[in-house]
Amino acid sequence: MAAAYTHHYALLAVVWIYAILFVRLFFDGKTKLKSLFLTAAVVAVCYLPWAYGLLRRTVSVARGFWIPELTWDAMKHVLMYPFDYRFGRPEIPLTSRLALYLTLILILYALVMAVVKRPPGYRLVLLAACVFVLTLLSGIAASHIIRPVLIPRYMYVVLGLFLLPAAYGLSLLGSRWVTLSTCVLLFALSFPQIVQIHQQEYNGPVRKVLAYLQGNGNSDDVFLHVSMHTLGPMAYHLRTHLHFLYRPDFRVNGNDPLFSYNVTSGPDVSAFLEEHSDSDAWLVGCTHSEDCRRADHWLESGAVDSS
Repeated sequence: MAAAYTHHYALLAVVWIYAILFVRLFFDGKTKLKSLFLTAAVVAVCYLPWAYGLLRRTVSVARGFWIPELTWDAMKHVLMYPFDYRFGRPEIPLTSRLALYLTLILILYALVMAVVKRPPGYRLVLLAACVFVLTLLSGIAASHIIRPVLIPRYMYVVLGLFLLPAAYGLSLLGSRWVTLSTCVLLFALSFPQIVQIHQQEYNGPVRKVLAYLQGNGNSDDVFLHVSMHTLGPMAYHLRTHLHFLYRPDFRVNGNDPLFSYNVTSGPDVSAFLEEHSDSDAWLVGCTHSEDCRRADHWLESGAVDSS
């Protein structure tokens, strides 16, 4: 139940867990189906408070969403994401690829051992692997049939289902020295990413920005964003201010139900600025994607007056 509240992909994984358990118990004699239905009902009732929020978000996504078309490269990054730099890079580092390959080898070894020798706990490992694969395939299918709904970080909420078989395979290596050497190798391959995480401010220097605005901003200032990566933290910390997110894929400007009452989004930046012409407008940019760099392009081309 707690997992279902974290993200819609975790909710999807919960659904697959119950589906797999139902099939297994159905063909196992149906003796424990009553207990399964009871626990499923309890989880469903506990999830009811968020049902309206899920429905509202589903309707909003159906109307239009920012996720790009799912490509083969994007699908590769889904598995690479836990081992790569945050938000990824155009060229995946060799250390990231090696860390993924080593983890996949451990998972494959764990699954083979689970099927052939059936050591203690093998059923849990098989369940975790099946649920992870089915959750991933569901996201891929929905992205091709309905609209794109899968990006690498969305699968992070079910990362435990991916790592459990790997850890299980590691525990079955037998030799203590082989196990220790494998752990050291995994750490060595992950070390560059750990260093980079501490060197880069991927969440943005929010505290510095807020401190600057306290001395240079006004209570009626508005903020123009070109990326959700700046809108999210600033709309949270500056809730009394109005925020606008430039979204060229929307037909008209309007309130954005994915955020809060003080956020609007749409394609018409001029209309927003004219509506709030009596207030100072801050153009917010960042550096980690092409969308973020749009703010610099606007200033350089004169599309936005910086006076």
